[in-house]
Amino acid sequence: MKIDLGEQEQTDIGFAPLIDCIFLLLIFFLVATSFKKQEEIKENLALGFELPKSTASFDWGSIEAEPLIVGVDKNGLFYLANQPISVQALHDLLAEEKNINPTRRVRIDGDQRTPYQNIVHIMDMLQAYGFANIGLHTRD
Repeated sequence: MKIDLGEQEQTDIGFAPLIDCIFLLLIFFLVATSFKKQEEIKENLALGFELPKSTASFDWGSIEAEPLIVGVDKNGLFYLANQPISVQALHDLLAEEKNINPTRRVRIDGDQRTPYQNIVHIMDMLQAYGFANIGLHTRD
């Protein structure tokens, strides 16, 4: 048997409380961010110096040299900037490059079918010459 309870109430979403919550969150994040900036200023002053303000920005990334690209194919032949190179010539070039720019980035492009030992050989050469910023190139 069905019982008639009368008209059912339609539920409405109250936007006023939702907007109040959003404004409170916004105020909270603004205040929290301003406190963090003040803490950074106090930390710098505690070290005994105040950082200068700059009116212009400078892109340090634009002056960094392109990475040195060392490749190895499936047969274990080495390449430098897509040009074949012997192992001895690669050693000579790495020694010269280390003297010119010791912090230069190096990227290793290895064929997926090359033995792992060839990649390790390149990494050992780079480590022997003191290169620390080494990356491996992969595809997406």
